[in-house]
Amino acid sequence: MESPNVPMRNASYDTFLLAVFLGAVALQALFWRLGSGFRSAERKAGSYRAASGQGTSSKLPMTGGPAMALTAVLGGAWAFHHYWGGAAPWPVALAVAGFAVVGFLDDFGKFRGKGLSQHVKTLGCLAVSAAVAAALCARGASGVSPALAARWAAETAFLFCFSVAADFSDGIDGLAAGLGALCAMAMGLAALTVHRVGGAIWGLALVTILAFLPFNLPSAWTSRGTARRRARVYLGDSGALAMGGGMAAAALWLHMGWIFLPAAGVWLVEGWSSGWQAEFLVKRVYRRFGRVERYGADAAPHVEFPLPLLAAPIHHHFEMAGWDRIRVVSLFYAVAAVCAAGAVAAAREGPALAVGCGVAAAALAALWSLAGIYRTFYLAVGDAGALTLNSGLPFRLQSLRYHKVARVTGLSAADLTADERLWLYRPMPRPDASEMLVRLLAAHGRTEEAAAVAAGLPEAMRQMRLADVSLEVAP
Repeated sequence: MESPNVPMRNASYDTFLLAVFLGAVALQALFWRLGSGFRSAERKAGSYRAASGQGTSSKLPMTGGPAMALTAVLGGAWAFHHYWGGAAPWPVALAVAGFAVVGFLDDFGKFRGKGLSQHVKTLGCLAVSAAVAAALCARGASGVSPALAARWAAETAFLFCFSVAADFSDGIDGLAAGLGALCAMAMGLAALTVHRVGGAIWGLALVTILAFLPFNLPSAWTSRGTARRRARVYLGDSGALAMGGGMAAAALWLHMGWIFLPAAGVWLVEGWSSGWQAEFLVKRVYRRFGRVERYGADAAPHVEFPLPLLAAPIHHHFEMAGWDRIRVVSLFYAVAAVCAAGAVAAAREGPALAVGCGVAAAALAALWSLAGIYRTFYLAVGDAGALTLNSGLPFRLQSLRYHKVARVTGLSAADLTADERLWLYRPMPRPDASEMLVRLLAAHGRTEEAAAVAAGLPEAMRQMRLADVSLEVAP
């Protein structure tokens, strides 16, 4: 079998990477200026967007992805001809270009008003994954065999899962690119740990992603908030799919797939959370066979279903639980950094492999468990005596709180009656807590606040649960 190593012919590769970074920054700036009108006009429904007031899927130009994909392909071609030896990693280039094309078609459709349907986009990603896997399997193969067919199927699934999972992470400024940069850094260090000079590929991936990050810096911005937004462009489906699929292809090309699993573990959780909750539980099970008894024969909004998360992918769950976006990104960066350390340790065979994978698995399990803690909501008395809506559990361990304040109202808890105070500190699902908050605010004359809370609930829920509550604001 051909060696997966990609040696460098001279020590000027570091200078080349610096040049790629500066060129990629300039290309990002150029695409941002020229494509300032390339924004999504697609309207998306859902309880998450209703609660945040963000009805469109993007409020920024979707130019980051095309610039990133172009940098990766051209930079890789230049590096191969001037620095790398051995077999050309053209399946990696095929992955970057193929996934970028599928994503760009989706982005262009959103620019026109509606992106690709889910089935068409899935088929497109599957087709690219299958083609790249075939190219990878063809390297050094002498004929078709059952083992080769099994390898092709496994690598197709590998490529598809990581490309789509990376795409799911592109929902908050700085999240997808930051996770990709940490993953590329981990893979490069892992390659050096086991003396694989294929780390040169990961260096190129890292500088390509880092060149985009200054244009998509994390911030606590929301469409209804007052925080300043630091992002200027979005990665878009073209960039997210190309980043995830291209890095997965590079891992397979270098025979480092087992290291990529922990390194990109947060992407897996993002993809799993959406696939399990939105695609399987909601669409395949609950909507077909389930019935929410309080709604009778009427269709119920999906937030009434017994789901593991408030919203999917999992980063939206923490937003719905009251976390601001900069804290969500910081949490995911921290978990990704632990996974990266685990991946570097897993690069060595023997006990280090088990320890590294165990560390990454423990970090991902902690992330999922933390999401579970912040799934329930309850009404409480805030620090200033106001009635608040909290997510999590009404518990403190010394200075460590197991809850997060999701909303502070203008109603003083001292004004509540004895019967109303019985609802305080009682953990309940978010719909129940929101309904009770609306009723309390309306009962004490704070109709405008009550209407604002009710506006964040799905229409079917408002009609069924709050039909007896007057939410009209007096002129």
